[in-house]
Amino acid sequence: TALNARSLNTWLDTPDGQTRLQAAGFDPRLRLCTDYKYIGRKARRSLVTEAFLIRPLREMDLIIKATASIREALSTNSLASH
Repeated sequence: TALNARSLNTWLDTPDGQTRLQAAGFDPRLRLCTDYKYIGRKARRSLVTEAFLIRPLREMDLIIKATASIREALSTNSLASH
């Protein structure tokens, strides 16, 4: 999708991301994760797959169109299920 290029974890794997992590004093292996504590008996941690960097002032049109598409799909699916 158009937003894949905005994935923070993908960017952290780039040379620029690595350099910035190190310059900020962080381990370059740092990644964003989500903890699942109440699923099953043991907590687990997964890489975040849906954290994106968005430039709101430059990409507002994309955000509005995506939101409208999602809203339309949800309303269409809810009507189809009745």
